[in-house]
Amino acid sequence: PDLIVLAILDTQAMVAPIRKAKAAGVPVLAVDGPTDPSVAGDVMSVLSDNEVLGEYAAQNIIEGLKGQGRESGNIIVLTGTKSMLVTQDRMKGFNKVMATAPQYKVVDEQDANWDPQLSGTIAQQLLAKHGRSGVQAAYGMADYMALPIIQAAKQAGFPIAGKDGLIVTSSNCFKAGIDAIKAGELYGTATEDPG
Repeated sequence: PDLIVLAILDTQAMVAPIRKAKAAGVPVLAVDGPTDPSVAGDVMSVLSDNEVLGEYAAQNIIEGLKGQGRESGNIIVLTGTKSMLVTQDRMKGFNKVMATAPQYKVVDEQDANWDPQLSGTIAQQLLAKHGRSGVQAAYGMADYMALPIIQAAKQAGFPIAGKDGLIVTSSNCFKAGIDAIKAGELYGTATEDPG
């Protein structure tokens, strides 16, 4: 091939193939997540600033809870695959901003593996575990993970957004996320596209 384009889901597993491509003289372009640092110099990259995406998610939650007049609040987080640098970077940014508002705290963080169905299942479990009085906000790391949180909350009788409903935010800026914002259910998102 003249070029290999990668969406890196398993950072460690891609080290050997990237080294093989380099040895064969085939350029590699990473487009979804960073490579392992040991081969970062061997690829070209067009990447999102995932740390900033995490910061935006935390800013949305803080803004939403403050907008409701809440002086404290509990948050659940459903992440992408925790072994991925993308996920780790988003959580780094998220935690950095959340540290500026210690009145709002993460009470549960679960790996939902970028899976919308798993996100819905985990959301049901966490909302049942903590109850309406125990969760005021949620971060689904992608729009398609946040929307199942909203669905699970509705099924559990949680109000969504508004003056006292669950504040849900995400990242990735998919059409479904924008539609949910327009419907007044998803508080916010942020574009992942480097363009």
